[in-house]
Amino acid sequence: MAGNKSTGFDYNLIKVMNEVIISGSLSRAAKNLNISVSAVSLLINKLKLHLGDDLFYRTTQGLKPTPMALEIHDSFVKAITIIEDVMHCNKIGQRNDSPLRIICSDVTEDYYFNELSQFEDESVCPFEFANHLVFSDEDLTQYLLQSKIDVVVGQTCLTDDRVVNQKIDSVDDFVIICGVNSLLAKQKEITLTHYYSFPHVEYNCRLAQKSKETFSQVHSVDVPYSGVVKKRYSSSSIDSVIKTVENSDMLALFPRKFAEHFIKNRGRCIVIAELPSGLIARKTDLYINYLSSNVKEHEIKKITSYLKQVSCRK
Repeated sequence: MAGNKSTGFDYNLIKVMNEVIISGSLSRAAKNLNISVSAVSLLINKLKLHLGDDLFYRTTQGLKPTPMALEIHDSFVKAITIIEDVMHCNKIGQRNDSPLRIICSDVTEDYYFNELSQFEDESVCPFEFANHLVFSDEDLTQYLLQSKIDVVVGQTCLTDDRVVNQKIDSVDDFVIICGVNSLLAKQKEITLTHYYSFPHVEYNCRLAQKSKETFSQVHSVDVPYSGVVKKRYSSSSIDSVIKTVENSDMLALFPRKFAEHFIKNRGRCIVIAELPSGLIARKTDLYINYLSSNVKEHEIKKITSYLKQVSCRK
């Protein structure tokens, strides 16, 4: 009995430490746990005495966990995830079909994930989508660390050491889209004058603060005329962007395969035109991000493989 060091151990101390790791400070952890800062400090010190090692060190960016704290944190997150997945099962021994929780833009959902239905693989776990209006990489990382979501798919490549990133697509073939009744649709080709004269619609997915202008960034190369793009409308809804293009003389910069998808598979009344000579769209990379300790890693890797196959389709 005397040799059993775990006897009487308060596992709530691990929960407090985990919250400090996720929050990055004692004050934010205290607020999230609804206790005082002094209480958080006392509990962390109590856990430190029990383990006989430091758990945090101070930096200019706040408290950072030591390797021991990170090891405990990863095990804690994995254990909690397993428990939550088991609780999703309705019967003992039933296959666990709890869905992967995914954050992505609506155009990513429409193009990439809807294409997954083409792969007849019953072993692919179901998935559900969370609200994608998140404004920073830090928010996305916290969502993963707090197990609110399993996967982030977008232009952002999260830099936290606990997050795995994989590039699933790289888009560099862009076109201009306009409505079938637009004055531009009657032009044999769109010139730089057209490009700068007509107002633009901007798709702003808001999935990460650094990449708000998803399909709007171009640069000129050896052109005699360079104007200013007239951005008249911006929306985080791809449906709203396309409806605006359909019902006005506004234009939008779009990846070719996305434009073709909405014409062929969604029946949208838009026309594709080539970029004016001298304009080159900036390449857009798409990444999948997930926690390295996620117990659903096998399912995530399978989804990743299928998304890469979708990205290679014409």
